[in-house]
Amino acid sequence: MIKGFAVFRMDPKIGPQHIYRSDTIREISHQEVLAIFATHNLFREGFRGVHVSNRTWATYVFPPWIVALLLGPDEPIGPLREPMKRILHASKLSDNPKVEEWKNLYHELLTEIQSSPVADLLTSQRTTDFLKEMMKLGIHFFDPHFNFEIGTTYPVADHLTGLNSYDTRLFLEKLTLAGIFTSEPVIGVTHCPICLGFKVVSRLACPKCSVTALDVVRFPASQETQKEEASTSKKPMELFYSCLTCQHTTSEPVVTLLCTECGSQFQPDEAAYRNMDRLVLNRPIAESLIKKVEESDAEKSNSN
Repeated sequence: MIKGFAVFRMDPKIGPQHIYRSDTIREISHQEVLAIFATHNLFREGFRGVHVSNRTWATYVFPPWIVALLLGPDEPIGPLREPMKRILHASKLSDNPKVEEWKNLYHELLTEIQSSPVADLLTSQRTTDFLKEMMKLGIHFFDPHFNFEIGTTYPVADHLTGLNSYDTRLFLEKLTLAGIFTSEPVIGVTHCPICLGFKVVSRLACPKCSVTALDVVRFPASQETQKEEASTSKKPMELFYSCLTCQHTTSEPVVTLLCTECGSQFQPDEAAYRNMDRLVLNRPIAESLIKKVEESDAEKSNSN
């Protein structure tokens, strides 16, 4: 629930100024004003959540203004970023806006937030059913798996949603944006820096002529090498690579990467990398959302 709206401005001579607040906010402490400005220490356009004492604000710097929404204790912050950005960029505020202009802006923000796709998702029965089933089964997180076609997938979540992997991932991304899940990077995968495709293979090249046609040659390891490898339970063999073009032999071939989608070749230090995230359920927010939707459905049933 959004409980109120406030606007601040930075005056280079006297510091942070409190410009406007909606009637639903009785007061804003000096501590809160300082915390809001401290969060945007560079004072350039951007979104931040600010927690001060027992209150939470969603704030957006739109120079020279900081526009802030006071949130209820269980209101997720993430979904507010894009609606705030869209409305502020579409607004035509004067240099010294009147009270009516701020009231209209607040109304436009509320309308945009309530009509956003994430807001719709958070009030859907599908979402609450998904979260209930997840908690019933004792699932606390989803681990990522890799798919060459679409990248990150979550097979356990696919089973719960009944959707394909791509649609499930979009569904989970929206819930993560809403604060229902938090993401933790756990795996990194290589992808092509040219076409961004995932179908990348590694190849070993001759360090002398760069040809990738090599023959693997194994020799019995020396006694010293055998002692080292015995402790790791490896077979006592030494590995060499013989170039089929120039006959150069080496134990340290050059690693090159090839994208099988666009044909680009590149070195490991030229590759692009992408993290795959584990999605961890934020249970208190999930439970609060379920309760909110169920209460809303009950009210609708009673009114009918």
